[in-house]
Amino acid sequence: MPKKTGAQITRDIESIPVKTFIDDYVYRIDLDADYQREKIWSREDQEKLIDSIIKNIDIPKIYLARIKGKENFD
Repeated sequence: MPKKTGAQITRDIESIPVKTFIDDYVYRIDLDADYQREKIWSREDQEKLIDSIIKNIDIPKIYLARIKGKENFD
């Protein structure tokens, strides 16, 4: 039987509307984390993403990590 080592990771999968995501989460996400890459999207790319969301086109999933004891997300 394999040994368990390290911290236990749990995950919850949840789908939420974009408006709920923005209202409840976006202002609590640390977009200036050390590992976060610089902004690389052109204005046109940003507009295309917004257009896709408005047209209800499926977009890639967003993954967030919540660290116990912290209010913000990474």
